[in-house]
Amino acid sequence: MGILKSNLTLIYCDSRKRDSTVAILIKEFLRRKGQISFISSRRNFSKMLRLVTPANIVVIGQLNILFDLIYKDRKLKKEFERMHIYFYPAEGYATDNEYRSMYPERFTYDNLKKIFFWGDESRAWVEKNVAIHRDKLENTGYPRLRFAEVYAGIRDPRAPKKIGIIGRFLMLNDIDGMRAMKYILNEFTNGKAYQGISLQRLVAETQSTAMVLRTLQYIMAHTDISVTIRPHPNEDRRSYERLKEFYGSRVEISEEVDAAEWLAGCSKVIGLASSSYIDASLSNVPVICLDKLTNVVAETMAYEPALRLIYEIVYLPETFDQLTAYIDKDVEIKKSKIFDELMKTNFIGKHDDPIKHVADSIEYKPGNVWTWLIKVVLDAIDFILVTKDRLRGSIALDFDYSSVVHSENIRFVERYAGHELNGVLSQKREKA
Repeated sequence: MGILKSNLTLIYCDSRKRDSTVAILIKEFLRRKGQISFISSRRNFSKMLRLVTPANIVVIGQLNILFDLIYKDRKLKKEFERMHIYFYPAEGYATDNEYRSMYPERFTYDNLKKIFFWGDESRAWVEKNVAIHRDKLENTGYPRLRFAEVYAGIRDPRAPKKIGIIGRFLMLNDIDGMRAMKYILNEFTNGKAYQGISLQRLVAETQSTAMVLRTLQYIMAHTDISVTIRPHPNEDRRSYERLKEFYGSRVEISEEVDAAEWLAGCSKVIGLASSSYIDASLSNVPVICLDKLTNVVAETMAYEPALRLIYEIVYLPETFDQLTAYIDKDVEIKKSKIFDELMKTNFIGKHDDPIKHVADSIEYKPGNVWTWLIKVVLDAIDFILVTKDRLRGSIALDFDYSSVVHSENIRFVERYAGHELNGVLSQKREKA
């Protein structure tokens, strides 16, 4: 591994908008115990490991993507498998085929110290299908369960709420500029039975684009409500700037890092089926899903079948008149006993504060001057890498977290880590 050994805990943050809030909170809880940690992105993780041998590694995101990065270097792979690694998945609810993609057979898992699952179903699947000791598998809970209450508590109540539009056009608007055909051919040539999943996603995206634009046009022409658009983390957000230029101040492109923070400012949300609607449900924000109206339910089930239960908590208009009626009137969040059961078995774990529990589970290694100096070195390396990206005009930092560029929401961190919610989550778990 790296030439510099230390008591540092290295936190791998796979996607800034999806994972960085969890990473920052774990870092804060470790700091309060006297441990020093550094948050690394997909962009620079392997570079950091070649320099530093940390005491612990915490992986927040997709383990298969990280392993693909590490396994390219045989020496790095060998050393990596000896490390103390803790894994908190970014995607904890899926179908059998999706789990098999998340935990490929070609990787070794028994070196992991602990996997913190969102719920019982995902833990049971790994116990049955992956070579890893069951004592390392723990039903911890969905990491974002408390986020909605915290963001609602720090938001200015006088600020007007907006209609949110979810962007979910990963193939049409890839953050790295990858063409749709490359997605399709990558799937065709990956050595597995070809299922045409990328084509199904492309159909869903192209078939829905016109309806999203028609919906935006209706809101602009027939209401005085402003719209906030939240691109998917894998989308190039710059594409949506054209809408802001066209409609002016009534359209904004979301700058919020976390979906729950964005949802706190929304009166309702419109878009294609998305796992972020779980956060909308926790935030008491009603959702209008366009999948039936655009006739893409079958395509959605083909490329992401786990979203089938999302339909339980969304309004599914079948005509444009039904859609505009939902836009024009106040609607409550849609409730479902089936979805409540899904939450109970797949999202509500055994800990009131899942993130704090993860931080408390990491082996204690007290910080010292040497650890602090190594962190300073890593900060300097991150600054150099960020500067190179900026000089090249790269938009990688829209996806990758960097403490050099991205500031923390101090009010959120203080309120969350300070446990000011008076048992709100405990009540939620009792109801489940």
